[in-house]
Amino acid sequence: MLNILVIDDGNVERHTAQRILEKAGCRVVTAENGKIGLYLAETEKPDVIVLDCFMPGMLGPEVCVKLKDNKVTKDIPIIFLTGSDTPSNIVNCYDVGAAQFLTKPVSANILINQIKSILQETGPDVGR
Repeated sequence: MLNILVIDDGNVERHTAQRILEKAGCRVVTAENGKIGLYLAETEKPDVIVLDCFMPGMLGPEVCVKLKDNKVTKDIPIIFLTGSDTPSNIVNCYDVGAAQFLTKPVSANILINQIKSILQETGPDVGR
């Protein structure tokens, strides 16, 4: 069973992603902000992190940098899932270490397929 961490300040968006992933058979933990997300990433060691870009307190790219600088979480693939698909935002997310960039709203099939694709590329030991 895949372990997924969803970090998003939006209750609706966070719970929607959780429902999609749980329906696909994943174990999902959620965080409402970057600080909680960093803690859960280190303690839960998820296979993939789904991360919003724009959150109060700590923006998604800042969370991503901290995850990539941490020896425990550096190899966990990060999918940015956000409502802003401006070219500068997309480039910034990839520059800080995103494995994938998806725009809200995202279909269940696209989210699940991107997670599967990333895990095929990175191997079975991701996040463990």
